[in-house]
Amino acid sequence: MSINLSPNIPANVVEIGGEITQGVIDGLNAAVSPSTGNPIITASAVTANVANASTTVAGKVELATDAEAVAGSSTNTAMTPEDVRRALMSHRYRPIPIIGWNTAVSGTGASAAQSIFFPRLNGANAGVAGNARLTALIGNPSRARASSVFNWSKAVACTARIIKENITDTAHTLMFSFGKSVTWPGYGDLTAKGMAVKIVGSTISLQVHDGTTLTSVTASVSLTASESTDLLLLSNGAGTVELYVNDAVVATTTAGPTGNSPTNGFVLAYELDSTSSSTVQSADNFIACVSFWHDC
Repeated sequence: MSINLSPNIPANVVEIGGEITQGVIDGLNAAVSPSTGNPIITASAVTANVANASTTVAGKVELATDAEAVAGSSTNTAMTPEDVRRALMSHRYRPIPIIGWNTAVSGTGASAAQSIFFPRLNGANAGVAGNARLTALIGNPSRARASSVFNWSKAVACTARIIKENITDTAHTLMFSFGKSVTWPGYGDLTAKGMAVKIVGSTISLQVHDGTTLTSVTASVSLTASESTDLLLLSNGAGTVELYVNDAVVATTTAGPTGNSPTNGFVLAYELDSTSSSTVQSADNFIACVSFWHDC
């Protein structure tokens, strides 16, 4: 190894093996002082000159094409306000019409009131087993499918605002679901592809069925009596289903449905089930602001 101490090289720089090295060499220079002709880059100097959110810099932002905006196929491009409008107005993401509410009840005291704004369920009298339900059809839900088939391999969102007056008696079960059949496979848990919110007392659960297995996940929050609560069921089309309560994710599962639904298996349902062990009647259970969006 050769060390070149040529007078043409600054005092704190040495040539070692043909490479110029700046720093402290034992016995040559005990300390190095920065100067204009002898700059030293420090961490604080770098930090002080890094652009932050308030810094204006020159550069290039890659914009999504119209097709990418509508398809949602890019994860690293920006969207112009016009492309946001195109995406929102495209036929891929569209609200699906809800075709009325149908009612059915059983058990003394049970009732289901059909209303445009506030459909209401009342359970059977205390100590009486019974049911009350409201169901709504979804009009021609999925592209390139028969009108009687829903495509679970596309994203779908169902929303509702509910009020449950009684949360102390666990003999009452309130459910908001999507996926039950037009011919109605029965009250209670899902038995075919679908997703649901199940409320027993104040306990909220996310429920999904993939056509073979029923999966239930308890939410991280509880229901408050007599208080409006917003629910959002969101399926991404690949098996992941999330439950939002008042805009916060409270339960998630990857066991959700994909593929085609059974024939006519795409009913929105709001139901209240009561057992004979109930000690009070569960009355005034409201639902409102129901909407349905599908990436068709």
